[in-house]
Amino acid sequence: MHEIVVSDLFDINNTKDYTLSIQINLGGFSFSIISSELDLIAYKNIPLTITNARFLPRRFEEWCESEDILKMQFKEVSFIYDSREYTLIPDKYYESSQNYNLLKTVLDIDEEAETEANKVDNLDLWIVYRFPKLLKVRIGQRFPMIKLLHPLKNCLENIPHIEPKENGIILLFNSNYLNLILFRQDKFLMANSFPILHRNDVIFYTFSVLKQYHLSVADSKVFFTGKIPDEEKTIHELKNYFPATKFLEPSKKINVRDDIFKMPKYHLYSLLSSI
Repeated sequence: MHEIVVSDLFDINNTKDYTLSIQINLGGFSFSIISSELDLIAYKNIPLTITNARFLPRRFEEWCESEDILKMQFKEVSFIYDSREYTLIPDKYYESSQNYNLLKTVLDIDEEAETEANKVDNLDLWIVYRFPKLLKVRIGQRFPMIKLLHPLKNCLENIPHIEPKENGIILLFNSNYLNLILFRQDKFLMANSFPILHRNDVIFYTFSVLKQYHLSVADSKVFFTGKIPDEEKTIHELKNYFPATKFLEPSKKINVRDDIFKMPKYHLYSLLSSI
């Protein structure tokens, strides 16, 4: 049984002043609740093994029924759908790209899915991603006023500062894949997702991307965040290969009490950054 972790600041009669963030992917569901003073006051993670996105709407509905706290009213609700299936489109081409036949050549769009899009203002890009139609209906029924977000959005809007001539790599880990973002001197170069079956896959894909762009490992700084599979060994491997590594914590300044929420802040990266 996975219990909700609640701070003594949480007031069940005051949820209309709180912000709820929900994250969902094939590896399970999680949510956080933030007070108006920007304190994390509740968190729950429910690991699951969901084999296909078509099963998400039913599991989401069952989960909402079982979680009484999700039936309360909140000031704001954000929904982070952790999809591997996305593409990045420059703003000047975004309108013309909305042709269904064009999008289905790069995304697995069918009668069970549609596209959702998030604007990345600082890069003049759109993240266009596959979203199950029935899941969107279920979300709308439960939470009429909601922000739909891809976890990549916050990473791209908050690229860390690095020194001139350095390469930057962000590894945003999820249940069974990672998003890899490459940039140089604050200039965005690429973002892509890769399946992760073993920690060696992380090193392989990171090196492959650097080689593709003819960039040196010695000049590269790695930032990693999210729920890292085989965490201790994966981090050890990264530190062995790269001269500079750093945990990437949430971009929003949320107060998290370590004595109550006994996990690193980077585990909560997407949830806390969505506020």
